[in-house]
Amino acid sequence: MKKLFIIQLVAVFVICSVAVVNAGSAKHGPSGKPVIKTMASNAVKVGTVKNMKIMGKNFEQGATVQVGTLEEGITFAVTEVSVDGKKIKGTLSVPPSVVPGRKAISVTNPSYPDNPAVSKKGVKIIKRPAPSIGEVTPDSAMQGETVDISITGGNFYGYEELTPALSFGEGTVITVNSVLVVSSTLLQANITVDPLEAVGFKSLTVTNPDGKSKTKDDVISVTAATL
Repeated sequence: MKKLFIIQLVAVFVICSVAVVNAGSAKHGPSGKPVIKTMASNAVKVGTVKNMKIMGKNFEQGATVQVGTLEEGITFAVTEVSVDGKKIKGTLSVPPSVVPGRKAISVTNPSYPDNPAVSKKGVKIIKRPAPSIGEVTPDSAMQGETVDISITGGNFYGYEELTPALSFGEGTVITVNSVLVVSSTLLQANITVDPLEAVGFKSLTVTNPDGKSKTKDDVISVTAATL
């Protein structure tokens, strides 16, 4: 009788243990399909790197975030993703080649790779205005001279390894050695004037990574080399 009671007690303990384990698995196991509710950054300019936050539920560690759909022809990932159950933080980097418009956001949990949450409202990608050109300092360079110049203006930007392109008019042989975006209103560049470049005033065209450009005439002059 005593042995039977012990056996029954062990059986009850095993059943209860299994129930507790199953309950724990249900609580701490895969959370299922993620759900997107709101996003903190819903308007981002082309060529911008910006922090973003997604609020929702069922987000798992290792979740991935994509912007855009295959139907749109281009997708890009949100990087440096951190997950805190109901919140995802990450870095949204919008390539200059992206066509402005509203892009879908998708969140995919590692335990459900074929069943992502998709928000069609997603994020709105807005276009940038074309650059503007103010003054070039110094405003002259000699034939054969290599010189540092500063360009004031507006709406200058770079993206990763891309910087605004500079040119000085068709047929002009002025080599641009480097361009640095100091701010949205200031560029610094190093240029070399060909020894045989014609003397006179030259135009300047600034083209941002997204292809938008601005030209201003007679902003820098080439002077004759001194003997």
